[in-house]
Amino acid sequence: MNEPDDELPVLTEAVTRPRRRPSQRTGLDEAVLERLRERLLVGGVELFERLLGEALAGLEHQIYEEVSARLRCELPALIERVVEQQQGGDEEERHG
Repeated sequence: MNEPDDELPVLTEAVTRPRRRPSQRTGLDEAVLERLRERLLVGGVELFERLLGEALAGLEHQIYEEVSARLRCELPALIERVVEQQQGGDEEERHG
């Protein structure tokens, strides 16, 4: 661990080093890099859309199940209330 200070990398050296273009770093020409960028962009967007669609389908299924369960629970009370109101209205009409 005891290295002389002159062997440690210095941040200013890394910052002041001239930046190479992507084609210089990879050895690929700019046209090839541009095609790669385009394919990655298109592929990334397609992946995003697929994952989003799958997530939305899962959410849609969860919402459907929740609403169906609540409907099964609450519908009998609604039917009972409406029938009672109707019977009460029929009674009033007969006595009215």
